[in-house]
Amino acid sequence: MKISNKLRVQNSKISAKTVGLPLVYLGAVALIVCVLTGFTKNILLILSALIIIVGVVLHVYALKRESKY
Repeated sequence: MKISNKLRVQNSKISAKTVGLPLVYLGAVALIVCVLTGFTKNILLILSALIIIVGVVLHVYALKRESKY
């Protein structure tokens, strides 16, 4: 009983690896939509670039954390 509870808690945690790449994809899609619709002088363009940067940083952090070196 205790082991199954521990497994459920570990699987429900949100890790940097599961968030990093989706943030990059979300930021890229938002950036493309902003450029295609002409919102290049808007805060959305800056936010989409920041989302991409945060996603890359989280993904690299997760990769470094998993490596043995």
